[in-house]
Amino acid sequence: QAIVLKGIRNGLVNAAHDCAEGGLAVALTEMAITGNLGSKVNLEESLRSDVLLFGESQSRIIVTIPE
Repeated sequence: QAIVLKGIRNGLVNAAHDCAEGGLAVALTEMAITGNLGSKVNLEESLRSDVLLFGESQSRIIVTIPE
């Protein structure tokens, strides 16, 4: 969290969203709606799909960066 905050303060991060409520899928959806954009995600994980997309494990943050 400290690294993400530092990135925001230094202008390296455009947006950040935690995955605490609803997991990765919900956080990505909320960011896309708020930004009025879509998203393209490539997930290569060995976790079950439901755990990967909707798991609410702590300390996961999605960040967007400038092109």
